Amino acid sequence: MIFTPLETHLKIAYLRKEKKLSQTEIAEILGISQNAYSRIERGETKLTIDRIKEIATILKVPYTELITNDKNEFTAMYQDISEQHEREKEVIENQLKDKNKYIKELEKTILDKEMIISLLQEKIKNLEKANSQNQ
Repeated sequence: MIFTPLETHLKIAYLRKEKKLSQTEIAEILGISQNAYSRIERGETKLTIDRIKEIATILKVPYTELITNDKNEFTAMYQDISEQHEREKEVIENQLKDKNKYIKELEKTILDKEMIISLLQEKIKNLEKANSQNQ
């Protein structure tokens, strides 16, 4: 029997993250590649009830928790995932802003150094010219 309720893959991903397990860890226990496991969490793989039971055992939840469609439970899980995603997005955006600010500071420093080099080169030329005129 093949089982693919809409929320099963999302529940699996949510519970794995909640248990602080990596996709690679679960994939190794299941004897599949990380890519194959990733397809499970993306809902691209149809799961047998036996595979659902294996995953439930790893996640230490009853397999029925993965296949039932409790809308309230799913809504809460979706909100948790959405909130976590927003927090992660905010952290990444802040890191990007910091890095962009740092890059702008470096660019300004480079321009300042280039200007100093240009002025020094001009001064060297003037000194060489004055030196050659004095000889």
